[in-house]
Amino acid sequence: MEMRATLRATLRATLQARHRATQGPETKKYKKSKKENTRSRAENSSQFEQWYSTYPKKVDRKDAERCFNRMMAAGEISFEDLMGATTRFAAAKVGVDPTYIKAPAVWINKGSPTWITCCLSQALPDR
Repeated sequence: MEMRATLRATLRATLQARHRATQGPETKKYKKSKKENTRSRAENSSQFEQWYSTYPKKVDRKDAERCFNRMMAAGEISFEDLMGATTRFAAAKVGVDPTYIKAPAVWINKGSPTWITCCLSQALPDR
């Protein structure tokens, strides 16, 4: 019984020490950065809506939004360049069966380096 009481006391002291450690100034910085990150997502929301409405295939919206926010936060491409590339991509896919068009999240994750640079260098087709 004494051994159990000793283990309980040790465990309790360890948990209290961990709890105190998470209540320090580092936690406040983390919470602040999390709030700033939420604001940047809110600002990207209207941009995402505009981009998603331009993209030719409407599937997996949450995945697409997550990938879009990650790309915008990383600064891989400006919003204007992305919109230009997406417009050209959509124009190139007019009349194509939607089954053969990549989902928006896949296009951002796997196809963006090739398609975006390719689409930015091409002019819009006349249709």
